[in-house]
Amino acid sequence: MIDETPLKAILSLAQTGRLQDSARALGVSNATLSRIVQRAEDELGMVLFTRGRMGFALTASGRAFLPLAERLLDDLGRFHNKADALVDGGGARLVIGCGPLTTRTIVAPILSDMMSDMPDLQSQITVGAAEEPIAQLERGELDIFVGDLTHTPWTDQIEIQVLDKRPVVFVAGRNHPLHRDGPHHLADVLREYPLGSPFLHKHWQAALSSMLDDDAAEGGKTRRLPQVQCDDYAFLAALCQTSTMVVGGMAETFAEHVAQGDLRPIRLHRTMTWNICIARRLGARSLAEDRFWDAVIARDCRTHGTAFAL
Repeated sequence: MIDETPLKAILSLAQTGRLQDSARALGVSNATLSRIVQRAEDELGMVLFTRGRMGFALTASGRAFLPLAERLLDDLGRFHNKADALVDGGGARLVIGCGPLTTRTIVAPILSDMMSDMPDLQSQITVGAAEEPIAQLERGELDIFVGDLTHTPWTDQIEIQVLDKRPVVFVAGRNHPLHRDGPHHLADVLREYPLGSPFLHKHWQAALSSMLDDDAAEGGKTRRLPQVQCDDYAFLAALCQTSTMVVGGMAETFAEHVAQGDLRPIRLHRTMTWNICIARRLGARSLAEDRFWDAVIARDCRTHGTAFAL
C-alpha cells in the first residue's frame, strides 16, 4: 500500500504545480521528488500528473485520486498517533500545536494542572506560527491547536472556539530611548525602530505596515514589517536587550525579563489586542483532549466566546 511519503509528495505537487517548490517544502532534491512521484504512479497504475515546461498539472485520474490521498494521509496520521500511544504504555496522549503567544498564557498553566491530575499523561507541544495548523489537525498530526486563526481556510472538519482577546504589550531594552518619555503612538515606534515578532500572517504584516505614513511609499521604499521574525521568544528577548529592536507579545512572555530589569514595557497611547482561538478536529476524542479543551474554555472564555465549525 502507498505510504505517507509519496502521499505528501503528491499532495504538495498538486498544490504548487512546481517540482522545485515542492522539493524545497519537503526537504528533498528535485530528482528525489520526481522519483517518488514516478514510483507512486507506477504502483497505482495511473498517471497523476502531466509534465510540461510550465510545471506539473493533475490529470483527470490525478484529480480523482487527490481526495483519496488526503483521506488516506489523515487515516495514517491517526493510526501512527494511536500506535505511538500503545508503545508508550497505552496512557493518555495529547499532541498540542500552539502559536508563540499562547505558550505561557494558556498552554503551560492548564497543562501543569493536567499533569497533576493525570500522572500518566504523555504530551507533545509544538510551538510555531509558520505552519498550517488546520491542515495538521485534519491530518491527525495535532489533537488541538491554540493560536491565531484569523485568516483560516474553510473546512467542515474543524471546530473552533474564539477565546477572549488578549492585550499585546511591546517591550524594549532597559536603556532604550523610548523609555525616556511617552506614551507613544505605535505607528511612531514602528516607523523609528525595528520590530521583532513571531512569524506573522501576511494580513498582519500588511496591517502593521499600513500604520506607517505614506511618505515611504511615495518614495518607493515601503517598509516591510516586522524586520525580524522568529518563533523563539528567548531569541527575540535576547536580541531586544542588545539592540534598539522592540518586540510585541503577551505580558506573561516577558514577565521574567521585566522582573529582572532587562526589558521594560513601552508606554503606548492605545492597546493592541490579539485574536486567539482553540481548534480541534470534529469526531471521536480522547479524555485528555476533552480535559484540555474544557479547561481552556472555562479559563479563557469569560466573555462567552463563539464556537463554530469551519
